[in-house]
Amino acid sequence: MSFIGSQRLNVNAGGRIAIPTKYRDAILSDESGGLMYLTRHLFKECLVLYPKRKFDDIVEQIQDIEDTVQAEMFTSVIISPAVETEMDGQGRIMIPPSLREVSGIEKEVMLTGQIGSFHLWDARAWDDNQKADREEAKRLVQSGTIRLKM
Repeated sequence: MSFIGSQRLNVNAGGRIAIPTKYRDAILSDESGGLMYLTRHLFKECLVLYPKRKFDDIVEQIQDIEDTVQAEMFTSVIISPAVETEMDGQGRIMIPPSLREVSGIEKEVMLTGQIGSFHLWDARAWDDNQKADREEAKRLVQSGTIRLKM
């Protein structure tokens, strides 16, 4: 399953967003049966929406960390804030208040495909992040650190 593209969505009064139709079938046909997990991003000020099997892979990787203190740190940062979610009959998912607060999501959210997951950004923060990411990507390619043929 590959999620690509981005879409600006409105957050309703109940804190729900409607997953675009083009992604719904892929999410529902996944072996997870549409079950997903929403949690904080490890490095960025956004949220990550994972299909269950991808989230299970992350849980397994954390469980494989030999250093208990490090494993507990990653559990605290990634697993503890996570919520299980499923689309309702209208294709909407709930973004709990606690996760909206830590990500700054208010009225508009950018749902961005990340191949195996989605990022959910406050729309204004997304614009700022995109500008910074484009500049860094340009620097990496121009310096030869990253080689991309586009």
